[in-house]
Amino acid sequence: MKVPAFLGRILDGDGFARGTCFQFAPRITVTAWHVLVEIGCDEPDAEVEVDALDGSLPAFKAQFIAGDPACDLAVLLTERPLDGSVPGLAASAGVRLRTDGYVMGVPQIDDPGHEYGLLTATGHWEGPVQRDGVSLARFSSSSVLKGMSGAPLLRTADDVVLGVVSGRYRSGDGWLRDSVWISCAEHLAELLSAVPWLRLHDEIVIVDGAAGSILVPARPADMQEPGNSSGAGPGEAALEAATVLRDLDRSCRGPGGLGAVVDRLAVETALAARQDSVWALELRERLRRHGLDARILLPGLPGHDRAVDLWCAPLGDGVVRPREAWERLVQVVGDQIRGALFRHLSAGCRHHLTAALAGSTAAATRRFLGHLEALLPPLLSPSTEIVLVERGSEEVTLAEVPRQSGRTGHQALIGATAQRMCRLPPPDPYFLGRDELLTRICDGLVGNLESRGSAVTYLSGQPGAGTSAVAVEVARRLADRFTGGVYYLDLFGLDPERRRGPRTAVRILSEALGVGLSETATDESAALDLFLTALEGRNVLLLFDNVRDAAHVAPLVRRAASCAVIVTSRDRLQDLADPGLSFGVEPMFRAESVALLRMYAGERGGDGVALDDIAQLCADIPLALRVVGSWLVAAPETDLWHLRDILANEVTRLQYLDTGARPVGAAIALSYALLPDDGRRALRLMTAFPGAAVTARAYAHAAGLDPFKQGLVLHRLADQNLSERTLTVDVQGAKESSFALYELIRLFARERRDSQEDPEVLRAFQERAAWFLRDRLREITDLSPEAEFSGELDPEIFHAAEELAERLALMPTATDLALDLWLLYSARKEIDGIARMCQIRIRLHLRNGEPERAVTACHDTAEQLEKMGSPGLAADSYREALQISSAYRLPVPEARTHFKLSILLGRQGESSQALDHGRTAADLFSELGLHPDALSAMLNNVHLCGRLNEQADRLFWCEQALASPSIHLDQDKLSLAKYEAGRSHLALGELEIALPLIREAGEIDARIEAWSNAGITTTTLANVLIDLGRREEAFEALSRAVEHHSRHERTERLVAVLIKLSSWQVQADDYADASATLARAVQAVADLQNSDVAAPLRRETQIRALLLRELLGQDDSGGSSAPVLPNDDAAEDTNEELENALELVTRWKRGRVSGDEARHLLRELLSRPSLTYQPDEPLWFYENLAPEHERQAELGS
Repeated sequence: MKVPAFLGRILDGDGFARGTCFQFAPRITVTAWHVLVEIGCDEPDAEVEVDALDGSLPAFKAQFIAGDPACDLAVLLTERPLDGSVPGLAASAGVRLRTDGYVMGVPQIDDPGHEYGLLTATGHWEGPVQRDGVSLARFSSSSVLKGMSGAPLLRTADDVVLGVVSGRYRSGDGWLRDSVWISCAEHLAELLSAVPWLRLHDEIVIVDGAAGSILVPARPADMQEPGNSSGAGPGEAALEAATVLRDLDRSCRGPGGLGAVVDRLAVETALAARQDSVWALELRERLRRHGLDARILLPGLPGHDRAVDLWCAPLGDGVVRPREAWERLVQVVGDQIRGALFRHLSAGCRHHLTAALAGSTAAATRRFLGHLEALLPPLLSPSTEIVLVERGSEEVTLAEVPRQSGRTGHQALIGATAQRMCRLPPPDPYFLGRDELLTRICDGLVGNLESRGSAVTYLSGQPGAGTSAVAVEVARRLADRFTGGVYYLDLFGLDPERRRGPRTAVRILSEALGVGLSETATDESAALDLFLTALEGRNVLLLFDNVRDAAHVAPLVRRAASCAVIVTSRDRLQDLADPGLSFGVEPMFRAESVALLRMYAGERGGDGVALDDIAQLCADIPLALRVVGSWLVAAPETDLWHLRDILANEVTRLQYLDTGARPVGAAIALSYALLPDDGRRALRLMTAFPGAAVTARAYAHAAGLDPFKQGLVLHRLADQNLSERTLTVDVQGAKESSFALYELIRLFARERRDSQEDPEVLRAFQERAAWFLRDRLREITDLSPEAEFSGELDPEIFHAAEELAERLALMPTATDLALDLWLLYSARKEIDGIARMCQIRIRLHLRNGEPERAVTACHDTAEQLEKMGSPGLAADSYREALQISSAYRLPVPEARTHFKLSILLGRQGESSQALDHGRTAADLFSELGLHPDALSAMLNNVHLCGRLNEQADRLFWCEQALASPSIHLDQDKLSLAKYEAGRSHLALGELEIALPLIREAGEIDARIEAWSNAGITTTTLANVLIDLGRREEAFEALSRAVEHHSRHERTERLVAVLIKLSSWQVQADDYADASATLARAVQAVADLQNSDVAAPLRRETQIRALLLRELLGQDDSGGSSAPVLPNDDAAEDTNEELENALELVTRWKRGRVSGDEARHLLRELLSRPSLTYQPDEPLWFYENLAPEHERQAELGS
């Protein structure tokens, strides 16, 4: 870093440096007041010595001419100038917090034996401070030292002065540590304005993507040329203009970086209208209320008339005539664009703005206005700042997203993103000719649509022939015929790194159409079938651009009623198109080529012979013509015949290219040579960025440069037709352009990259690109508000980033990308994507020496596939984990995998295989001393043996579990082991052995308040006691089971046990207790809601209660009428035996059945347990092992 030539030193009488100073304008030098006080030179006309900080000049005299003690500022007039002056002053109101800055000055350091002549201190702007009634600012830096007082605080981005160093805050308690007090630039401006011969004015600058103003000394007329003489093209100029005009509008309405400029425009307009200050103040108020939207100034922008009408709306009584003020204001803005105020903008930007202000309709101006309009925010209404949305607007705001019918907020956001991705490219003002071809294509497509109900059209042409442009123009002309809409998708078929396959195309189109296939289409085949079926009758036009060949797009081309498809490709071989709908796109006619070049050449286009020769050298290929035309715009001094000779030489040099590629290659080489260094470097490095396109933010991050400046560079490439520019607008309204090199240009740039870029620089660029994309993918999976969700629909750029990271051996980055891609596909339930990413995760982990994590990747995938209903694929993933565990001798992961596979197979009913894996898991865990995990596996084996009715093995695993060192550490498992051992003995007919085991299990469950388990075990205990003839104990146990179940939410189990208890009470002729028990069951079942068994159980309890009353002769219905149930809600699947019992009662009452027979049959039925609900004991497993840290497969987790 060089020492700026505008920095100097303040010397005392002995020649020692006592402070720092800087030159604002030739011979006008600034320092801190207290520095002059310390050396006794603070009186008017006092003299002091100054020299250059870099030592390039000897000491010379300076005279004190103005000072402000309160603000600690002083101005000196030197007898000779320093070699440089600061770029200007920036008012503190327009400086963002934490803006980077630096101070360079003379430090006074106590370091014996060393002399320090210079120190640079970096830090951040921390905002305003009020001290003793004086406005100061605070700069945070630990390196500003005594002796640096009077030095300018410089903005790192452009060296503009933010203020002057006054002093450092010192505190023994550590408060406000590293704080430096800064005298504000606006106070310095006031002081400088008192210098009689110094005239100051504002100039607009763009820093960090925002417009602001700086105060500079007036320059002589011959110095008014802009600092940036670049011939910016329409897109680059539009980015500059949009930044300034947008911030100018904001500064009119409130605080902003261009507030001083707005005030100046109001004053200049009043002077131009020969009005007074009252008029100027009223105009300033109108600007505050109505702003100064670009549409007010530029007649070629859509909405201009509406914007002017709004701006001219009356504000009440006043002296300003709105229409006259508007006309004068536009005139003043035009004068300022041509003058000093806008001098820091590029010459191209000022040229296009001037032409647009004048209402020019030239193609370049229209293109500029098209780019500018896309970058501007929506028009605001006066005062209220409500966005005025034109009817039919395609933009979707975040507030509107959740209201889309039947879709969640995220789904609707994805749908809106997909719709944006499928929009046709904007109209091209340079598209001309091809009328006969367009007519043939349109007529043929419409004819087929009317006669056959659908149409498939195929366009092919050589590189650069404009095949895509023709297809887009056809789609635009036919758009009104397709009520379902026109959907455009570039498939990038020629670049393997960017190519979109059918799966990606369906993902994007289905979301754009609102079909929503992700829940049902888990693989590519299913997704294609569902999508193509959904197209039937939708009356849409699909345009698939840049396909590799017919096979690439064939899965997507199926004739759907009322729909049409257009396909473009370089490959002419195909069997997709309907008869007569295959068209070759040839080069342009010569007259059309010359007309296109004339649009670019402007005033130089009169020489038709030269233009004809240039068109011939370009072989009438549109891409070559456009590149050469952009060359003409960027180099207006170039003679047409000279250009013709250069182009002829270049075509000859490129003989090694195919004949068709030579003209385009020559045009590219010419444009490349014309580009500035940053443009050529950007063209080369764009080929090193993963994926289809790159934004300015992404490129700047990878290159380590300023995003706004790099945005200008990328727009310049697009303006010269070296790249394709696409404006993206997310659902929150944020706008950003992305850039993709045309295929031939990409090949050219890649060759230059490989031969000209430093490998280390290239690697650093690619590393930062991979990190950038990793972070963007993480934003998507985290559902961050800043996320760009087009990446969810088309994740190929992240695949490219993962492959790049792997090539660069950035294994952690590659692993992060692979995991987040796995999460992305898991959340979208795409089996093929999940499987693909699982294999990549495995490969990365194994390459990185992490086989355990490879096993975990298999487990993640298996669990996700099982959730998605693909247990077979899940089992395959577990088996792959077993292979890895075995190959790398990983006993713990192997045991875990056997355990998980056993559970999966058990759930699928493959109990024998499940038991094999369960045995292995239990044995391995035991050998490894992982006794808690072994216990879980043993108990799972118990369940599997029970299903297989292998009672001996079941008992074996129960005994193994009871012998486990961990069994007494988990009372729940101890209870289960005892209970299952008891059941095994029951199955073997060993009731006496089973009894104590089951009793102990029930006691444990009750002790740990596992009430549902306690109810089940105690019910089983009661059954055993009954079988042993111990009825009293059995009744007591079943009563306990009722109480256990009453403490649990499973009401149906409680009702079933109550019915069972009532049946035993009937068997014991204890009818009173049975009646009370059934009454309790009726009351309990009334609370049972939303259950498949609720209605049958409710009817059964009511019938049983009624039958018991009949049995006891307590029926009060009288006569021979049929019994009536309260709230008769018979379910369709009610029990036939219960219904027959009701019929039996009716026949009994009518004398058709004897009383003894009826009572015998009723007693027999009431002695049986529930007929509508038998509590099952479903197969379940212990699934938890020792803690495993796994990330859930959900976006936003």
